[in-house]
Amino acid sequence: MTSSSATARKALSKIACNRLQKELLEWQVNPPAGFKHKVTDNLQRWVIEVNGAQGTLYANETYQLQVDFPEHYPMEAPQVIFLHPAPLHPHIYSNGHICLGNFVEIILLASFFPLLSIHTVLVTMVCSFLEVFGI
Repeated sequence: MTSSSATARKALSKIACNRLQKELLEWQVNPPAGFKHKVTDNLQRWVIEVNGAQGTLYANETYQLQVDFPEHYPMEAPQVIFLHPAPLHPHIYSNGHICLGNFVEIILLASFFPLLSIHTVLVTMVCSFLEVFGI
């Protein structure tokens, strides 16, 4: 992220901050299988490690996802990208951005609603995306 885009990102609202603190605590108590939250002091940006599924080209590989939460989370969807090195995959750009084709767009953007937690988003969107496209 460039310094100009870092300053353009607005601070979390009180609702977003409370919600993310609750989700982080829930994550620490009951993390989703195959995912690990890397602890930082930035509540607005999470770094998540995800293990490649067994029986795929990505077995025994670990990838990092960056999850950026908008000011008005959970009323707005978080942005999820792969950090470098991103998996070599036709639907993942070299900069880590996931090609927002119909499948991902429907799940993450069109179907996103405030009851979804980041746990649900990652497990549903990322795992489904990776399974559908053979990761």
